[in-house]
Amino acid sequence: HSANMAEAYAPVLESLTAHVTTMLEQTPPELLSDLYDHGMMLTGGGALLDGLDAHLTDATHVRFTRAERPLECVALGAGQALAYLDRLEATDLAYVNPLTEA
Repeated sequence: HSANMAEAYAPVLESLTAHVTTMLEQTPPELLSDLYDHGMMLTGGGALLDGLDAHLTDATHVRFTRAERPLECVALGAGQALAYLDRLEATDLAYVNPLTEA
């Protein structure tokens, strides 16, 4: 059963790895050094795939870790960001929400 799952996910995993590698290659050096120093956090449902963090770490040499609550962390972070909504300027809001008229 798990061998079939691994085979089914292989093309998606290869594509994801290629996209992450491309993103890292296009990242400015000053940000890339932060990524190497601090790593990257996996969030969302994909973060629950067993071994994804280790695979991406091995493939990119950047440390990937799974968020403690990957399914909830984006919503929780957005909720915390609402506390700072008044600090955003109108131009920032247009950037954050593409549906907002500039």
